Amino acid sequence: MTAPQAKPTPMPTPAPTKATSARPLSLSERIVVFSQMSQMLENGLSIIEALNLAAHSSSPKTAGILGRTRDRIEGGSSLAAALESERAPISDSALPLLRAGEESGALPAAFSSLAASVELRLKLRRQIIRSFIYPFALFTLVFFVPQLPRLISGGWGSYLRVTLLPYSICLAVLFGLFVLLPPLVTRFFGAEVSTRIVRSLPLFGRLMDMASRIRFARHLAAALEAGLTLFASLRLAAEASGDARWQRALSLAERTVDQGGNLHDALMRTGLLDNEFLMTVASGERSGDLTRALQMHVLRAEATLTHRLNITVQIGSVLILIASYVFAAGAVVGQYQKLQGIGSGQLDQLLKTGGSKGNLRKQLDRLRNELGDGKSLDLDLDNLIETYSDPAGNKNLPQEIRDALK
Repeated sequence: MTAPQAKPTPMPTPAPTKATSARPLSLSERIVVFSQMSQMLENGLSIIEALNLAAHSSSPKTAGILGRTRDRIEGGSSLAAALESERAPISDSALPLLRAGEESGALPAAFSSLAASVELRLKLRRQIIRSFIYPFALFTLVFFVPQLPRLISGGWGSYLRVTLLPYSICLAVLFGLFVLLPPLVTRFFGAEVSTRIVRSLPLFGRLMDMASRIRFARHLAAALEAGLTLFASLRLAAEASGDARWQRALSLAERTVDQGGNLHDALMRTGLLDNEFLMTVASGERSGDLTRALQMHVLRAEATLTHRLNITVQIGSVLILIASYVFAAGAVVGQYQKLQGIGSGQLDQLLKTGGSKGNLRKQLDRLRNELGDGKSLDLDLDNLIETYSDPAGNKNLPQEIRDALK
């Protein structure tokens, strides 16, 4: 593609022979790039002009990727091949759709579909994070609030030892379970096994299936809008799903369509799609506007997914709150029982051992040390000992304690 004559000054970029970015762009970065590219291409700009303008308004990392992509296109590469050589700075599932849009001349629709798909993912992720803020705050407080007496009796050192260490261990376990474990499972057992594990989880498995159907419907609609044949659109949507199970099932649907069958019958044989989706496909085929029917289905399915996700997150929040309350109550009861046990145990020992005034002070000092630094027991302790060590001042004491004070 020939670059325009009045082209903005290119940004300095490394030589395009070797990619330097291995980490994909974040979801928010992808939304910005996809939306900008769709709008600029829709307004009639060439791919080179659009990449230049997008690079000038992006972060340094994104600008470097777009600049190297532009250089490769100017060197004769296609857009999908140029992005693929960057080690997938966007998701792998986006490349087939961009390739189809480039071949059919419908890149604006392809970029628009990708932006909407990534925007849904980001919306769901933010919604989950917002819903878990309060349970996480309560989870944090139950480690620190019940131990506040320790701050008074033992100081900051003792308080942090009994609160910060357990809290850090729990955070490390949660981080490993939800952040580190999924990619490790995917790396060692493959994406198909990790996907099967997630699908086996209650509630989350159904949400994942619904998200896969939405992604499939969106990419199928985008491919049809890009002018591809039904067979090619099915293949593209299967590749874009990124799910081996869907790819295997849709290969059967591709063969059915290739042999002259309609899309409704082909998809019904896969067993992956619900009745609502199949009815949408059937009505779209009969009306001759399958693309619009799929797009309307995607909007309804997104609203349903958001609603069900809200319910799932609320259930999870309630479970976290209950667990936090139980933990806090257990910590308070444990502290009370510990103090009660220490006090009664030391008193029993005092009554059994007896001793002089010095022995009483020694026993009380031991009690004071076990409870903390003893500030809570300093209320006229010396006067108390002097008073009740005097035979004239302990007339009202039980005989066992008077014997211990002799």
